[in-house]
Amino acid sequence: MNDPYVAHQPPQVPYRPPSPPSPPSAIPRVIGILAIIFSVIGLLGTFTLAAGITGILDEKGIPYSALGTFGTWNIIFGILGLALFGLHLTGGILGVKYSRLAPRFITIYALFALAIIAADIAFTATTLPNEVALKLDDQDMARYAIEIIALPWPIIAMSLINTRRAKDACADPARSAVANRVFD
Repeated sequence: MNDPYVAHQPPQVPYRPPSPPSPPSAIPRVIGILAIIFSVIGLLGTFTLAAGITGILDEKGIPYSALGTFGTWNIIFGILGLALFGLHLTGGILGVKYSRLAPRFITIYALFALAIIAADIAFTATTLPNEVALKLDDQDMARYAIEIIALPWPIIAMSLINTRRAKDACADPARSAVANRVFD
């Protein structure tokens, strides 16, 4: 075995078949399912906050006009809550279907939700008359608590849906086509 070419050959590496491609991220579907559930909870919460004050005012014999600017904000808050519900529900459905628009809708929802939460805290703190607030049995504090509880979800949803894997899963037309066949 004095073949001069044998000594210079690289060592033989055993053949390994290529690994299968990784499955697409489940983040859009999970965010979508949670968004659908939380949109309904958010709608109920919004109308509980908006209508709850009216019920308490009726119990206490306080006219709605005593709320002043806060009463107007309360009505606007209810209308904005309905629009937010629509965005949230649409984003959730698009996420479950792995639509290309899912990250955009969830992001718009999240930014809109954060703006409404900040506006509601600011308007409640500055426009709710003190004499009415004292008679509302800490309803303003309950309103703040609900807003603070609602705060993490838009941040989490926006952060997760905008990851590279989530966007790639939504951009894959084959994945979207399969989801559309299953859910249509």
